Amino acid sequence: MKKFEYKEMGRAEIVDLAYKKRKELDQKGIKYPEIGSFRFGLDVLGKDGWELIQVNLWNPSEPPSKSFPYGRTDEVFYFKREMK
Repeated sequence: MKKFEYKEMGRAEIVDLAYKKRKELDQKGIKYPEIGSFRFGLDVLGKDGWELIQVNLWNPSEPPSKSFPYGRTDEVFYFKREMK
């Protein structure tokens, strides 16, 4: 039976992931596609095995996140990937 792990991320967290990955690729001298940060962040998650399974628009029941100081007032993206 397959086992999965799950995580949720806000738009700001996904964009932050893209900035970190771009910085890492720049340091290694690796070229990457010139696309928006949000889309690039989703690509990074996909290459790490994460599959987008649901998007909730503005979930007021969520407490504010440290990585998104204004609280989670944007979409919440849910991901899963198979555990190895």
